[in-house]
Amino acid sequence: MITWSDIYRDVIGGKRPEVVLLDVRPANEYNGENIRGIRGGHLPTAINITGSNANDPETHKFKSLDDMRQMYESEGLNKDDVIYEYCHSGDRAAQAYVQLVHLLGYKNVRLYDGGWSAWNTKLFLPAADVTWL
Repeated sequence: MITWSDIYRDVIGGKRPEVVLLDVRPANEYNGENIRGIRGGHLPTAINITGSNANDPETHKFKSLDDMRQMYESEGLNKDDVIYEYCHSGDRAAQAYVQLVHLLGYKNVRLYDGGWSAWNTKLFLPAADVTWL
């Protein structure tokens, strides 16, 4: 687990440039079209890979490991990355954590359980693609 201050220090402050921020929310939340708080958008430098896309839309079960691996790798993630991941409030990020760590074998994944719902209310924290309610 990590906190907003870990992200601020390591990513925004540049202490750990190797960290990849992973936003697992749907694209319309990531890009600020669907605002679920005071402001919409995402954490600066975060990439967007919607974790629920690893589920079969009909059965809602996980797709094959090869399909999941391809989903993450096609966006540039690899097992050696240090990943700080988040969603809106923790549930979708927990699912992506299981996918990455327990199914695909990623070793350096940390979960920001406060997610966008906590980050977006701290107006002193920067955000990208910001839209306001």
